[in-house]
Amino acid sequence: MTIYPKNNTFTWFLIFFIALLALTALFFSACTPTSPSPSPPRDRSAWTVMVFLNADNDLVDFGLYDMLSMEQVGSGPNLNIVVQYDTLGGPARRYLVEQSNDPSRITSPVLEELGEVNMGDGRTLADFVNFAASRFPADRYALVIWNHGTGFKSFLRNISFDDTFGDSITIPELGAALADATFALGGKLDLLVMDACIMNLVEVAYEVRHSARVLVASQDNVPGAGMDYPGFLSKLKQHPSMNERELARVMVDTYVGFYNFPWVTQSAVDLYMVDGLAARLADVAADIPRDPSSVAAFRSASNAAARFADPDYADLASFLDIFRSDHRISGETLEKIEAARKALN
Repeated sequence: MTIYPKNNTFTWFLIFFIALLALTALFFSACTPTSPSPSPPRDRSAWTVMVFLNADNDLVDFGLYDMLSMEQVGSGPNLNIVVQYDTLGGPARRYLVEQSNDPSRITSPVLEELGEVNMGDGRTLADFVNFAASRFPADRYALVIWNHGTGFKSFLRNISFDDTFGDSITIPELGAALADATFALGGKLDLLVMDACIMNLVEVAYEVRHSARVLVASQDNVPGAGMDYPGFLSKLKQHPSMNERELARVMVDTYVGFYNFPWVTQSAVDLYMVDGLAARLADVAADIPRDPSSVAAFRSASNAAARFADPDYADLASFLDIFRSDHRISGETLEKIEAARKALN
């Protein structure tokens, strides 16, 4: 997730409002939580939405904004909203988000006082998922990872940056943490959401494909406020019978509708299909070095493909379309590119 500078009145008003809100909360001790609740596990619900909200960084004001946004909706008989919320310079707490009309302070009950924890450690994430699922059992589970994201690179492939500890969760570490969590759950997460920048990459989807059924993420930068939490949570609360694919569509639509900026991207990926796509891409990759003309066409397509916030990442659909239209590509290589494009669809 990136604080993305934009020259428009709405964005600067939003940033000013969030900063003012945070200062008001600080001066009046408005964020003092209620006492931890020793209540036993709840009855089984339709959905438990778990939000790993790491605001222990320069997104701290947006973290408060999103916590208050979630309280606009709150949990219900068939919806549990459970948040592990860590702030810059403050302790981490676990909340059961309950509906509130108070826009100035967090009023939801504290489930656990954690003290200072490393939100950049995959084990912290796995522990949170295990806690939320055991205390709030449900027919379906969604996990939102909220923070900065950098995609997948050999030297920097991370999400959930914790400034206090100087740590972040690498994508292989994320895969291992989710595998541990889903083993304890006894099955896959129904929905995994990366509320962070440039995380919708094939490499990331491949790493988490065995831990979740559907992935929602963006291949471009994400504005500081992230997902439209009141938008999708209110619809889920009204219609808790929706499945993970339906909820993923709602998340995508409310996000794009909330910002209404031409550059925002958001999409849902059926992770069951990722193995097939990876196999078809491997077929293409194996063919390219055998033919000098294919190597040249590959370079041309890579240079011409659409790119977003990070120029190192190319849009896969754009790349494959340009690659297959190159006159230097023919025969078996073209067939393999066509098969990869079909798999991507």
